[in-house]
Amino acid sequence: MKDKRRQRGLHILLWVLAILLLGWTLRQTSLSAILQTLRQLSLVQIGVLLSLNAAIIVCFGLRWHLFLSDMGYRIPYRDIIRYRLAAFAVSYLTPGPHLGGEPLQLYYLRRDHAVDLSDNLAALSMDKLIELLTNFSVLAFGLTLTLNSGVFGAGLPWPALSPALGLLAVPLVYFILLSRGQRPLAWLLAPFRIPWLRRIKREVFRAEKRMIERIQHTLSL
Repeated sequence: MKDKRRQRGLHILLWVLAILLLGWTLRQTSLSAILQTLRQLSLVQIGVLLSLNAAIIVCFGLRWHLFLSDMGYRIPYRDIIRYRLAAFAVSYLTPGPHLGGEPLQLYYLRRDHAVDLSDNLAALSMDKLIELLTNFSVLAFGLTLTLNSGVFGAGLPWPALSPALGLLAVPLVYFILLSRGQRPLAWLLAPFRIPWLRRIKREVFRAEKRMIERIQHTLSL
C-alpha cells in the first residue's frame, strides 16, 4: 500500500513539474516567430523535416537498447523510445543539454522491467559515454577546422581549443581507465564513509565492473 501511494505521489509530482516546465518553455518561446518560419517552408520541406525527425526518434534509443540486450534484458523497443524521449524532454529543460533526464530512465526501467540497478547504471553510463565522446570529438574537430580556415586571422590560437579538448578529455580518460580494468568513480567514492552512500558505492562498483567486462570483451573481438 505504501509503495502504491509513493508511486502515485511521484506520478503526480512528475505531472505537476511537467506542466510547470511546459508553461515556462512556452513563455520563453515566440510562437509568432515559429509560425513565421513554418510559413516560409513548403509542404514538401515540412514533410521531409517531419520524416527526418521521426527517423531520429526511432533511432533515439537504439544504442541503449543494444547495451541492455547484450546484458540479457529483452525490453520492448517502444518502451525504450518512450523512456528516452521522456529523459530528453527533461534534459532539454535543464542547464546541461546532455544531462538531466537520466534518473528518469533508470526509474522507468526499474519500475516497469525490474532491471538490476547496477546493470541499469552500466547500460546507461556506456550509452552516455559514447554519446559524449562522439559529441565532443565532433566539437573539437569542427573547432579545429574553423580555426585553421583563417576566419579568426593567421595562425591557430590553440588556447581557444582548450575548452573543447578539456570536455573531450573527461569521457576519453574515463573510457581508457575502464578499458584497463580501473574503476574511477568507485575509487573517488571510496574515501567517503557516509552511511547513505554505502549502497550507491556498491552499485557504482558493480556497474563499473559490468562496464569493464563489456568494454574489454568488445575490444578483444
